[in-house]
Amino acid sequence: MSEIYFLRHGQSQSNVENRFANGNDGYPLTDQGRRQAEKASAFLRSRAIRKVYTSPIHRAVQTAEIVCSKWGLTPPSAALSPRSGT
Repeated sequence: MSEIYFLRHGQSQSNVENRFANGNDGYPLTDQGRRQAEKASAFLRSRAIRKVYTSPIHRAVQTAEIVCSKWGLTPPSAALSPRSGT
């Protein structure tokens, strides 16, 4: 049976500034957010992850790239669009 895991992006600058970013692409991961993505990657390492999908928001893409690099997966080339569902 297949399993699906959902992972939220790591801490972004909007979190530090206590701003509601909701789709605003101008808030990248902080150093702490990159460490969180690496920690999540290590936690999920024992799972048989074969594919990663992400929203097109920069902080989500950054998180996916960190996770993929740790697992030897190719980062997603086409991000899911939260607005169109494709």
